[in-house]
This record gives sequence, structure tokens and C-alpha cells, in this order.
Amino acid sequence: MHAIRDGVREAIVATIAEGAYGRVEITPLARMGLLAWVCGVEGATLEWIDRPELPRETMCELLVKGLGGALRAIEELDSAYPAPQAARQGG
Repeated sequence: MHAIRDGVREAIVATIAEGAYGRVEITPLARMGLLAWVCGVEGATLEWIDRPELPRETMCELLVKGLGGALRAIEELDSAYPAPQAARQGG
């Protein structure tokens, strides 16, 4: 089960990396930043399923804005990974 979970996480990180940076192979810093966001989404989603106190649209907006923040933080720490323009609009 852990292997499936880890494989899904890696696929999500790779998909975001390709969309944001145009490549799947990224540095450990960029990978960790994206993985931290993915794990945060997992935790927040499980909590929201148990206690859906926020409207679905608000929850989605919160998670998307969190991704923008993660992408901006990665750029701040490693300028070789600039945040896409769409991520800058959330800052």
C-alpha cells in the first residue's frame, strides 16, 4: 500500500513539475517543496472529508493558492525554478 501511495505522490509531483518547469527531473529542493504541498493536500482533504466545514469551492481555492505559495517559495530558494506567472497572481 505504501508503494502505491508513494508512486501516486511521485506521479503528481512529476506532473506539477512538468507543468510548472517544463521538465520532470528537478532538484531535491524543488521536489521536496512540491511533495510537501502534495502531502498537505492529502491531510487537508482527509480532514475536510471528515469535517466538511468549508464549501468545496473554498477548499479548492485554498489548496490551489497553497500550491502557488509552494512554487513561489521554491523560486525564492532556487532561482533556477521560477514560479509560473499564474502562481505569482496568488502572492
